Amino acid sequence: MIDISRRSFLAATAGLAAAPAFGQSGVGNADIAIIGAGAAGIAAARRIIAAGKRPIILEAANRAGGRCLTDTSLFDVPVDLGAHWIHMPEINPVAKLALAAGLDVYPAPPGQRLRVGRRYAREGEMEDFLAALVRCNRAIQDAARGKVDMSVVQAIPKDLGDLQPVVEFFLGPFGCGKDLRDISAMDFAKSAERDIDAFCRQGFGALLMKLAE
Repeated sequence: MIDISRRSFLAATAGLAAAPAFGQSGVGNADIAIIGAGAAGIAAARRIIAAGKRPIILEAANRAGGRCLTDTSLFDVPVDLGAHWIHMPEINPVAKLALAAGLDVYPAPPGQRLRVGRRYAREGEMEDFLAALVRCNRAIQDAARGKVDMSVVQAIPKDLGDLQPVVEFFLGPFGCGKDLRDISAMDFAKSAERDIDAFCRQGFGALLMKLAE
């Protein structure tokens, strides 16, 4: 399976035409073979079709979408088990593709909650958490200015006390889908600010399936 980041997916989809990802031709008539029907494979197939060529996608799984998977059996609403967020929808080509496919894109609910045990964090606890995030982001920016790259976990402060694992989870697995030891401080510092987010009501996985039709 191709490992594709949000950034590389956006770059791959930026110039897509509204052509379906899969043609009707057989294997023998294909001009280009693509390995994997994830976001990268679907994007590649659509661009190849737009260029007048015939691709074929080879996928080991029984569905398209790769890590973008929407489940409709767990609850009464679609649930994304993989990719979910559409960052910066006003300039994100994914949002335009969703709308062109007849799917609904809506703003992500504002605000965030932090829980301490069974209760929500008090105002002072939330302020401490946000202050810790500011310290970490400043440390990452400082580390990124150096000539030698390092992981984010090496760059951030280690004296955050009880907030240490919370902040590390928030910046790493929750925000980036990876542990901080696997994230470059330079890449993290250069990543675009994502202050505005949106969701696809039918699911990100459903969007990928639609684009693969």
